Amino acid sequence: MSQEDIDTIVDWVSAGSPLGNPEELPPPRQYPEKGEWRLGAELGPPDHVIMSSPWHVPANGQDLWWEPRVPTGIAENRCIKAIETLPSKEAHGSTHHANSMFVVQNDRGDWMPVGMLSEFAFGKLGEKIP
Repeated sequence: MSQEDIDTIVDWVSAGSPLGNPEELPPPRQYPEKGEWRLGAELGPPDHVIMSSPWHVPANGQDLWWEPRVPTGIAENRCIKAIETLPSKEAHGSTHHANSMFVVQNDRGDWMPVGMLSEFAFGKLGEKIP
């Protein structure tokens, strides 16, 4: 930053960080409704949804990792256009992020990760596949 920019910020903080002219504020950000697909407006509703079982977060305690294995219900090859991981409306307040991965069974029957599928984080739209 230039010294002039630094001085401007220091002066603003020293003045008590005044709000400024409310008429010059940008409009408030519009977030999708809880439980609404964020890519839905562009791509329409998903043609396949994979749901995990419910999981209840205790009111107190450490951050917990939940790692369910969920069958996809897909039996044929599919071309993926986009992927979105979305918590349920009920889980919206307790989910800060979620990672989804593909896992397959090897010849010995062991489950092996084969790649990242998508990630949920507040503000993230999902994954569009080129």
